[in-house]
Amino acid sequence: MNLTVLADGRFLLVYAARGRLLARGIDAAGRFAGTAHILATFASALGPMLLTWSKEQTGSYDALYYGMAPVVFLLAIAVWLVPVPVRQSP
Repeated sequence: MNLTVLADGRFLLVYAARGRLLARGIDAAGRFAGTAHILATFASALGPMLLTWSKEQTGSYDALYYGMAPVVFLLAIAVWLVPVPVRQSP
C-alpha cells in the first residue's frame, strides 16, 4: 500500500472530525488539530528510520510494509468504531 494513501486517509479523518469539533468551539478544534499535526510530525520522522532498519535487517522494505498492514487495519477499525464524545449540557 502506498504511504500517500495512508496519509490522505489521515487528513480525511482530521477534516471530518474538525467539523464536529468546531461546533463545540474553536478551542476544541485547535487542540485537535495541534495534536494531529504533532503525531503526524513524529510519524514522519519515525517512518524513514523504520524503513532503514527493515532494509538493513532483512534486505527488503517488504517486511515492514507487511508487518504494519495488520496494525494499520486495526487502527482503521478503531477509528471507525470509537464514537466522538458528546459534551454534556450543564
